[in-house]
Amino acid sequence: MKHSKVFHNRLRDECLNQEDFLSVLEAQIVIEQWRLLYNRVHPHSKLGFQSPDQFAIDHPRLEPNIQSGPEMVT
Repeated sequence: MKHSKVFHNRLRDECLNQEDFLSVLEAQIVIEQWRLLYNRVHPHSKLGFQSPDQFAIDHPRLEPNIQSGPEMVT
């Protein structure tokens, strides 16, 4: 629950309180732009204060270890 409160506080402080929206469409566009910035560029404490994009570069995913199931008997 703490994470959602932090997110909503940031949304309010960094986006909603900075704009006077003239329409619902404008609000949706501005909020979506902010959300993309928050999710991709903004540093996150759970990622060692790296942005998700930087974390992905620094920690590439390993190829999955696919194990075959039981062999089929014909």
